[in-house]
Amino acid sequence: MIRNLVVVAFAAIAAVAAMGQTPAPKLSVSHNNWDIGQIWENEPASLVVTLKNEGDAELIITEARTTCGCTLAQPDKKQLAPGESTSMTVRFDPHG
Repeated sequence: MIRNLVVVAFAAIAAVAAMGQTPAPKLSVSHNNWDIGQIWENEPASLVVTLKNEGDAELIITEARTTCGCTLAQPDKKQLAPGESTSMTVRFDPHG
């Protein structure tokens, strides 16, 4: 069995707030770290997390990176209007 802690980093393009007056997106993630738990060797595992735009401008997700090549993070949507949410599936495959 393998215990794998997945850390996903997000990069988003956002409007830059000038003096705090310009509307801007704000990414909220249901968790910053996920523990997939115990899995059997050679057995893929996955989990789903929620991404939400808590800002007041459109959020564009340009990249979802993981800390290892055996893990893939794929959001269902890459553009979120203010208040909108989407799911992101994080998959671990021990075969890479």
